[in-house]
Amino acid sequence: MAFNPSLWGRGVLLTGLTPTATLSGYVALITLDNIPVEAIDAGANSALNGGGDLRFSTDIDGINQLPLEVVSFVASASPASRSCQLWVRFPSYTSSSREVYMFYNRAGQTQPIVTDPFGRNSVWQDFELVIHQGTSSDSTGNHSPTINGSLSLQDMMWGGQGYLIDDADNYISIPHASSLNIERDYSLSIWNDTPQVSNAQVLFFKCIDNTTGF
Repeated sequence: MAFNPSLWGRGVLLTGLTPTATLSGYVALITLDNIPVEAIDAGANSALNGGGDLRFSTDIDGINQLPLEVVSFVASASPASRSCQLWVRFPSYTSSSREVYMFYNRAGQTQPIVTDPFGRNSVWQDFELVIHQGTSSDSTGNHSPTINGSLSLQDMMWGGQGYLIDDADNYISIPHASSLNIERDYSLSIWNDTPQVSNAQVLFFKCIDNTTGF
C-alpha cells in the first residue's frame, strides 16, 4: 500500500476527466473545475494550503497511488483567491475507467520529494522537458533552465500567470544535452499569448553547433 487513506480526513471520487480514449502514461490536469469546493475553501474539511496533504489513487483503498505534481494549490475562504493546478499520471487510462480518488485533509503533510515514485518527476517520466507557466524549473528533473534578463509575471488569458518576454535580452535558456538534439523526431508544445506580432519573433531556438551553450 502506497499510503494509508484511513489517516486522511477526506477521500472523494473525481469524475469527468478527458479524453475518452485508451492511453498509456496519460497525464491529466486537475483544476478548480474538477475538485469539490470544500477541498480548497480553507474550512474544516479543506486540504492544506499548498497541497502538501493531497494524494491521488485509482481506488478508494489507496493501493494504486498515482504520481502527483502540485504546481499551484491556494486554499482560501475567498473564491477569487483560490488556485489549483495539479497533474497526475495514469499508467493505464481507458475510456471506461477515468475515475480517480482525491484524498486530503490531513495536518502536517508535505508532498513526496520530487524523485519519489509518487513525486513530481514521475508524473513526467515520458517527457524530456516540462516548464510550467510562471516557473523556470524543469518538472522532469532532467534539465536546469535559467532565467536571463528581467522576466516579470503577468496574468494570462487562460488563467494563472506567465512570464512577459518583451525583448531579445529576456528569455529562459536550457544548457545543451544530447537528449535535446534535434536530429530525431520530437514534439514541442508552447502556450503563448502574443498580443502583437511584428517582424520576426522567436518562441523557440536551438543552436546547431552548441557554441552558445544551449
